Amino acid sequence: MSNKNSAALAGEMASSCVATRARLISRSITAIYDEALQGSGVKVSQVNLMVMVYNLGQARSTDICRIMKMDSSTLSRNVDRMKKKGWLDSKHEPGARSMVISVTSAGEQLLADIHPRWKEAQRRAVDLLDVEGMESVFSLSSRIWAQK
Repeated sequence: MSNKNSAALAGEMASSCVATRARLISRSITAIYDEALQGSGVKVSQVNLMVMVYNLGQARSTDICRIMKMDSSTLSRNVDRMKKKGWLDSKHEPGARSMVISVTSAGEQLLADIHPRWKEAQRRAVDLLDVEGMESVFSLSSRIWAQK
């Protein structure tokens, strides 16, 4: 491939890549929440996991991975870290390959403690995205979650 052709291909990819823009948005929004949560010892990715598990009551690791579009090694690593901090508990079901995860009372207290920080981050994220951006994010995420 000639340099001229490479430059044209790279230019096309840089100007139209959906993944690049989606990752930029994701990193920008994540930074807003992580900055707001600074000093609490928790990251927004961990908050998301705790909230989902809490809302399910308890959750099988395979269900979490499916719903959050997360690979099992990433989930396992996060659960291990959060168990060490006392925020989550997990146990293996007899005869099952997945574990059942639940939020501990310390995890519930953490969610209550960080809620004001989360609300501030939420406000900043909404300001960044504006109404149209928020509608797009919610619509797209609903479509993705609806996929089997």
